[in-house]
Amino acid sequence: MRQLSELANVFEPLRNFEMQIRDLAKLLEPMRRFQDQLRQVLQQFGPLQALDQELDQLSEAFRQSLSQLAGALEPAVALQDRLAHLANAFEPAKTLREEFSALAQGFERSSQESPPPA
Repeated sequence: MRQLSELANVFEPLRNFEMQIRDLAKLLEPMRRFQDQLRQVLQQFGPLQALDQELDQLSEAFRQSLSQLAGALEPAVALQDRLAHLANAFEPAKTLREEFSALAQGFERSSQESPPPA
């Protein structure tokens, strides 16, 4: 169990990173609006097309990196699915344990209540 807990802790830095990326995306939103406005101006000023292309490349590189990170987490998701399946498969064991424990307690009471043989 301790190993599973340690394994789960591995994802904490990734969760923090994800939150930082969300914050970065919020910060980059004005850049997107600027790029949209820039595209309207591009029709009048051709030299700004290079800036627009650089912004497109930056956005695409960022998107690709995030997609690669999401893909790298696929094995962890598959493992989680397998563990959930195993947990479901062993759920009857929990019920059986409870039922056998109740039966054992029933026998315990019976042996304590009956007088010793003479």
